[in-house]
Amino acid sequence: MSFFAIILIIILAGYFFIRLIPWLLALKIRSMQRRQQPPETTGSGRSRKKHIRENTGDYVDYEEIEDR
Repeated sequence: MSFFAIILIIILAGYFFIRLIPWLLALKIRSMQRRQQPPETTGSGRSRKKHIRENTGDYVDYEEIEDR
């Protein structure tokens, strides 16, 4: 083999290796997510209520004014 053929093989191998790394990492992340346990529920299961203080203010209805 000539020197240039060896260099070409090294460059191509490096290119495919660089393209393969993200795919392998994504595969590993997906497998880790599948193995992960679903999160346990906390609390007594009550529904959340909005906490609005009494001094927050009132709803004000408005009317649109037409432009002349």
